[in-house]
Amino acid sequence: MTSEEFERVIADTLTDLPPRFQERLDNVAIVVEEWPDAATLEQAGVSRRDELLGFYHGIPLTARTQDYGMVLPDKISIFQQ
Repeated sequence: MTSEEFERVIADTLTDLPPRFQERLDNVAIVVEEWPDAATLEQAGVSRRDELLGFYHGIPLTARTQDYGMVLPDKISIFQQ
């Protein structure tokens, strides 16, 4: 599958999510990457890059306080390989 085809599948999937999930993705960047980097593997507790399909970088909604704001978007990395 080409990168363009893969990104289209991701976009279609996000469009098909129920509204209650789409609302939770406000201020979240969805990024397609070929492979996870070493830091992401370490954060995920995974040693082999082909074992990790995606990763959430950010602060979970349940861990945010009232002072949370004016921050860069959280990021969900989806790994193509």
